[in-house]
Amino acid sequence: EVIYFVKTYRLYNIIGFSVDQKYISCDLFCGLPVYPLESLENYIDPYSAELYIAISWYNYLNKYKKEKYEYLKSKGYQFGNLISPYARIHTDAIGQGNWIMDSVYLGYGSVIGCNNVFMHGSTISHYSKIGNHNAFAPNATILGHVTIGERCFIGGNALVFNRLELGNKCIVGAGSIVKQEMKSCCMSIADTNKIIQLDDKSIEMKMKPIT
Repeated sequence: EVIYFVKTYRLYNIIGFSVDQKYISCDLFCGLPVYPLESLENYIDPYSAELYIAISWYNYLNKYKKEKYEYLKSKGYQFGNLISPYARIHTDAIGQGNWIMDSVYLGYGSVIGCNNVFMHGSTISHYSKIGNHNAFAPNATILGHVTIGERCFIGGNALVFNRLELGNKCIVGAGSIVKQEMKSCCMSIADTNKIIQLDDKSIEMKMKPIT
């Protein structure tokens, strides 16, 4: 999907792919070279290209997406933003490595961190602050002056009321309406809009990969 998005909107010239050495089973993917992540700097100079971490958000609340981002960042790499020409962007305060899909709205004065995914139709309203490594499902809506930490997931058609704060590793279930602050490792249940507190590992397991 990422490849299709980049090629459709002609955002970047893709020059190759990189995964952990143990997962490499071929030299080429989509006709382009595959490099071992552990020694990527031996093949791609950190100053000659921008990267994008194409690991699914549905992976223990972006645990591995965050780890790979920070690992590559420590090696000096920069990350490109994948921004749809059909997104409505009203802020210059956008970090690196974000995927901003069609019909996304980023409001006036909003501040966007790094390595986030904004799926189609999601809305970040005026003066809201989004941290790093978060994912916003289709049509998720964050109203004005909201602060969100890192590694949160906001489900489809969920609504977070204005002037609230969500800590790290929070899950707002699809269709939930959040009217109160959420501490780190909290989950909002759509049917009742009840907020429950979980421990660090349990909240991650709510977003484990489907096998």
